[in-house]
Amino acid sequence: MKYSWVTLLSVSLISFSPNVIAGNCPVFIGELQDRPAQVNIYPGLGVALNFIPIGTVQKIWLDDPSRIVLSFDGNLCSVSENSNCSQQEGATVVHLRQIKAIEFPNIIRSADGSTMLTVIVSGGGGRNLYQFRLIPTRKTSNIPPCTTFTILPDSYRPTPQVFQQSHFTPTP
Repeated sequence: MKYSWVTLLSVSLISFSPNVIAGNCPVFIGELQDRPAQVNIYPGLGVALNFIPIGTVQKIWLDDPSRIVLSFDGNLCSVSENSNCSQQEGATVVHLRQIKAIEFPNIIRSADGSTMLTVIVSGGGGRNLYQFRLIPTRKTSNIPPCTTFTILPDSYRPTPQVFQQSHFTPTP
């Protein structure tokens, strides 16, 4: 089957256009120790929190469930000491999606509609707590820059390269 170079070029440009494809954004554990990561959730587009590189989700709390729903790629693991839940059996990805607001009695909402998500993850020899500030947005015109947030150990952070400045003097 023959394809014209215009067709191949068009498909290539569409495939790599940042306006068409949303990205996977890394979040390093050290960044989550200081303050919660901000996650914007757009209407009609889900957001994934990927914990595969660091462990298994054991427990999760969503402070205000009236505007955001969540699901998992597996079962949440028990936090009991005799639990033997491996990364293959438990949940490692949390999927978040915005819904139309549901009125729950006695739930106080924040002024901007944001809520906190707290996640307990086991892995690397212990349990860790991570928090995310979820912000439902109304913006629908552009695809967001991040639809997946991959939580990574700080050891995965790229090290900056130091280049020695040469003492080159151009001659006239």
